[in-house]
Amino acid sequence: MTLFEYNCEAHGLFELMRPMGLRKHPAPCPECGKLSMRAFSMAKVSHMDPAKKKAIERNIKSQFEPHICSVNCGHEAPGLIPPSHRQKPKVESYNGPRSWVIEHAI
Repeated sequence: MTLFEYNCEAHGLFELMRPMGLRKHPAPCPECGKLSMRAFSMAKVSHMDPAKKKAIERNIKSQFEPHICSVNCGHEAPGLIPPSHRQKPKVESYNGPRSWVIEHAI
């Protein structure tokens, strides 16, 4: 028997002792009886960078509750530039003396 953590939508987190064979199956909430999915929490690492810890927790959660981001998905991802604001590289033709040679400025 192993201690697993589950997340009830109505009552939050709860722990339950279950056999390893049932680790992937939902468990009933002890308060309302509704089936709840397993919650995955990181080990309490006090010396880990908070941003890195948050990213790892988000990756673990996304295995079971995937979220597909779009431009207006409701949260902002750092460094995400909407397609309407992206600039295409400007194409310039070469006007040097020999158009077939790529010259480098010194």
